[in-house]
Amino acid sequence: MKKKLYIISFFLLALLGAAGLSLASSGELKGEIGGLYSSFSANFSYSSGSGVVRSGKIHYQYPGKVHIAFSDGRVIASNGFFLWIYSPSNRICAKQDLAGSGSVSGGIVGFLNSYEMTRTQNRFVFRKLGANIEEVTVDILPDSKMIKNLRFKTKNNVFTYSFSDIIVGAGVKASLFNYKPPTDAQMVENPLNRYSR
Repeated sequence: MKKKLYIISFFLLALLGAAGLSLASSGELKGEIGGLYSSFSANFSYSSGSGVVRSGKIHYQYPGKVHIAFSDGRVIASNGFFLWIYSPSNRICAKQDLAGSGSVSGGIVGFLNSYEMTRTQNRFVFRKLGANIEEVTVDILPDSKMIKNLRFKTKNNVFTYSFSDIIVGAGVKASLFNYKPPTDAQMVENPLNRYSR
């Protein structure tokens, strides 16, 4: 559960932290993801090396607001201050204060600062041997400046998110980002604080 939560949360924090990439050694990437400096919606598919395949819909509003609905009913949402991750299979909703999440609060800026980056055309690869996430690959669509694929390689698996039907400037209701879990959901407060220690 913790490992899955961390991978999913990192994906979200990658989107939330994109605006700060100029502070990291990955500053070159910032100029290539201009699409993240506006609102957008997209369909996505998620796959892992173990063969798990899921899909869903993402709505993003700059800066730092996101709502991700998976086809299996899971939801990830953030209003920029709090992160909610809901799993319908066990009726658990994790709520993370993004300002108080320890080392994770630096988003992808702090995370990728210690990674070595290489670039081949529209692909950025960040590597750090021995880390929990050893490699992060970001593929960019050159025309729309949007992320096409995100790939995370751990010691035991590979997780890939692919985006399609991207609509930049899509209007999204603000209430979508303030997630309200079902009333019978068990709440877990600030799980990443414990995991990051």
